Amino acid sequence: GHGPEFREKPNHPGKVFWYQALAMNQIFAQLNDKEQENALLNYSPEDDADASDLNEEAEGILVKELEEEKKKLVKNAIKTILKNNPKKQDKRCLDSIDKNGGIDSLTIAFYQEGDIGKDQVWDRWKIQGPSFASYFHGSPHVHAWLRCNA
Repeated sequence: GHGPEFREKPNHPGKVFWYQALAMNQIFAQLNDKEQENALLNYSPEDDADASDLNEEAEGILVKELEEEKKKLVKNAIKTILKNNPKKQDKRCLDSIDKNGGIDSLTIAFYQEGDIGKDQVWDRWKIQGPSFASYFHGSPHVHAWLRCNA
């Protein structure tokens, strides 16, 4: 249930979706300094369902500006985010991303606000584009949104 007084620990023990944030943080770790500067924002979106709105002009770093190796990490992160969904739904979502510009149509943002433990393992992040959005808001407690228009 929702416990607003509950506060997460930095490694989110027992949280079933933390693996998604770890996959996204692998991307951040591979970004060069300039890319990290573009991807890291001070304030995160509101903690509500509108945070998963589809947006072609989102803040953050454009995946199309990344090198191929980093794009592979983005593809892997998306598959990781989707892995708990039924396979048929995953395929529809991945097909939708492909039909709407592929991963190059996506933007990735990480948020300094809410960095539990001040460890720069980002507890809040978002990946979004015209047909896909995933927002993980891991502080002060976990909320996660996923939207995919197939």
